[in-house]
Amino acid sequence: MFHRCGRGNPEHGCGVVKRKRITADRGKEFLVQLATFNIFVDEPPPIADFPRLHSLASDHQLTAYDVAYLDLAKRRSLPLATLDDDLARAGFAEGVKVIGVFGR
Repeated sequence: MFHRCGRGNPEHGCGVVKRKRITADRGKEFLVQLATFNIFVDEPPPIADFPRLHSLASDHQLTAYDVAYLDLAKRRSLPLATLDDDLARAGFAEGVKVIGVFGR
């Protein structure tokens, strides 16, 4: 997880990683690489979809956070990249292509 840039200067926050799992320089390299990707920000689901999303969460015992990823993959016909076994099982059950590893 990245903190937002301090005072607009990338040296004062961008690339600083919570819990110091990677160095600030490596974090900055990642952000530079990430900026080269063709990233699309999807619209949030309409409130009318909430009952469907609740059912999806309930059916697979998933958190709202996990259901958001599963729903996005389903709606956009995208593969679901996860190492979470429960989310991967739900993806398979919902006919979503899952990229990940079970039982790490």
